[in-house]
Amino acid sequence: MDPTLPKDVAYAVGAYLRSADQLLPGAVTACAVGGSIALDAYRPGRSDIDVIAVLSDEWKGHRSLMARLRLLHLSQVPRLTARAARGMGFSACCNTVFIWGSEVAHPVTQIRPIASHVGEVFDSHGAFDVNPVIWKELVDGGISIRGGPVSDWGLDPEPGELRSWVARNLREY
Repeated sequence: MDPTLPKDVAYAVGAYLRSADQLLPGAVTACAVGGSIALDAYRPGRSDIDVIAVLSDEWKGHRSLMARLRLLHLSQVPRLTARAARGMGFSACCNTVFIWGSEVAHPVTQIRPIASHVGEVFDSHGAFDVNPVIWKELVDGGISIRGGPVSDWGLDPEPGELRSWVARNLREY
């Protein structure tokens, strides 16, 4: 685990990836944290953890993939409940987007997310966080947990799309 990660982040992401490896053996080939961690704005006890997980294409068409991703999401409940019982709220929740390994280097607006989960919500149809803003955060400050440095992933945040994406998001939000 990257020594620059806050202790609670390293613990949470480590536990999350151990669960992923049990539920989806060999599936998570790369993983990075972004969001407040990439922006150096993480606040222990308050912030969530934004995770991008890259799945092996060998899992495409696997009948139980979505059920296993849902179980991975739920695997955090005991850890988060224990934190809440100690008065720490539900911070340090791993909010994750899943993409295929074969799409990592595609322009971000062309990536079709597999699924995502944020807090208690699991989305089996997509992921808001696969967008030019999040990809720019990853390129500039994302921390790789698995799969080599983020700079080697070949991410294309489409800088020319950034302004129009932000403007559209503000209008629609």
